[in-house]
Amino acid sequence: MFRLNVKELEADFQAGLKELAGDLKAETGEEGVLLKAVRGDKNRIERQGDRAEIIYTTKVSFFRLVRILCENGRRSYFTYEEEQVFEELTMMADNSRNAVLSVAGAKTLLRKLALMGYTGLQLYTEDTYEVQGEPYFGYLRGRYSGQEIREIDKYAMLFGIELIPCIQTLAHLRTIYRWEEYYSGAFDCNDVLLVGAERTYRLIENMLRTVSENFTSRRINIGMDEAFMLGRGKYLDKNGYVERGVLLQKHLEKVLSLTEKYGLRPMMWGDMFRSEYEKHGSACPPEGVQLICWDYGNIFQPADYEKDYAGYCAHLNEYRGFCKNAIFAGGAHKYFGFTPHNAYSIQQAKAALDACEACSVKEIMITSWGDTGGETSHLAMLPVLFYYAERMYGHRDEKEFEKAFSYCFGPFDDFMAIDGAGRLSETPLLNTSSKSFLYTDPFLGILDKCAFPWIRECYARAEIGLKKAMRTCKEFRDKFYTQLCLVRALSVKYDLGAKTREAYRRKDRKALEELANKTYPEVLRRIKVFYKAFRAEWFAENKPHGFDIQDARIGALLWRIEKCRERLLSYVRQETERIPELEEEILDAFKDPARLILSNWGELISPNTMIEYFSYV
Repeated sequence: MFRLNVKELEADFQAGLKELAGDLKAETGEEGVLLKAVRGDKNRIERQGDRAEIIYTTKVSFFRLVRILCENGRRSYFTYEEEQVFEELTMMADNSRNAVLSVAGAKTLLRKLALMGYTGLQLYTEDTYEVQGEPYFGYLRGRYSGQEIREIDKYAMLFGIELIPCIQTLAHLRTIYRWEEYYSGAFDCNDVLLVGAERTYRLIENMLRTVSENFTSRRINIGMDEAFMLGRGKYLDKNGYVERGVLLQKHLEKVLSLTEKYGLRPMMWGDMFRSEYEKHGSACPPEGVQLICWDYGNIFQPADYEKDYAGYCAHLNEYRGFCKNAIFAGGAHKYFGFTPHNAYSIQQAKAALDACEACSVKEIMITSWGDTGGETSHLAMLPVLFYYAERMYGHRDEKEFEKAFSYCFGPFDDFMAIDGAGRLSETPLLNTSSKSFLYTDPFLGILDKCAFPWIRECYARAEIGLKKAMRTCKEFRDKFYTQLCLVRALSVKYDLGAKTREAYRRKDRKALEELANKTYPEVLRRIKVFYKAFRAEWFAENKPHGFDIQDARIGALLWRIEKCRERLLSYVRQETERIPELEEEILDAFKDPARLILSNWGELISPNTMIEYFSYV
């Protein structure tokens, strides 16, 4: 193991290296290569035998450079230099879709970000943080206490990473509306706050006061994206029609007066301004707020460098027309089920980051959303997170990228097996198959038409890759084991409904009996094994709150499969004459499983009504 002599370093640098020792594959103390840290205008390593001088531009770049020194530990004499292409690189981690990182989970993520050289981490919290004076805000949702935020913040500062609050002050607040009596004065409709209402700004001021007290950073992401129903509910009833851009401007000015009051420097998602500016020319962001140009690629198409690059450049230039210091935010695609899509995300990132360089963007973000339940770990996205970091520091060579990744996390090609359950084509495509095929119903299988035989071959290849990754990427063994258990479950579950329907159509009671006595029990067994692995992985990095939804979903799946099995046996024994659901024709609604985007559980498991949808007006 590489030894680092840290006796000449400042105390906080020593403390940071002590926390990172395991990740660096190094020991720290008063023996080994003597480290000297020098603040400078470039990132550089100069090693001469048993001495190494680290010249760094930011605190976090110091830790990144030490990682590179350890990676090249066998080279007693060498010089290394890199130049930052962007000024800031921030990861945004979603903590609002049930999976709320525990303090320990957040610290693990921060250590990985420090190895890569990330300058910031945004904790996306819609209502998953305690707000003074708002006891129902985030109630029973695993919200962060002020003490927990301060502990994570202090840990981030150890590495020079800025922990930035990322909240919502206009839309995406549906979860608080269940407490209608408490928040009725702030409702417009759906998930949007009521512009102009005293209760709305009392709530927002309470948010900002709390945030300002618990985060060291004075930067804040105030959200305000996708407020599609702004002014269309209670506001419309009270005030009549007003263009959304006008309302957005009015609301933002009020929120900015509050951020100024608490000494906060705001940024916000820019899509509403872009949309309203295009339609009416009625929205123009005031000075003092930084817009985020988020663009996660065309999720329904494979990555195409030339088209994507042109699209990103056009998008960025449009933003820079009304916000010169716009931030770019790309996507680490983990929000389509249980399985990440690193390959697709990296393909998109190549065009996106080239466009950012061409358009002189200074600050970039990578978002790690957890839509529909937060089923995929943030650490499953390490390949694309690492790619962004290498581009941040000016590196493009793929072999060098893979070599550096392998030192940090394990062989790159092996790690990429983590995409396997969703990799149904040679071309990287986004799809929800890892979730969709698991939950599709045995009797009302809306996906049965696309349960093709060749998919089993994809799962077989994925199983081989995941087994290997468990051996070579040992630190993340639990991630690969969860995916392995999922692939094994999917390989017998994905076409269960199609096989059942076909045997029923043939009136082949013998085949149905074999399905009911062998295949259905095996499906149940494998799903239970997957559940156990998934649960262990979740509890290792997230708070327990939110896993109740996974219990309910997977529990309902197991119960439903068992009940379908019982009905098959009843039919086989001629205790019932028919199974009406199996007599219906399944339409070809989803033609290509490699492009399947169907992640809403309530709409996936059945065509029948799951939830009564209300607009809160």
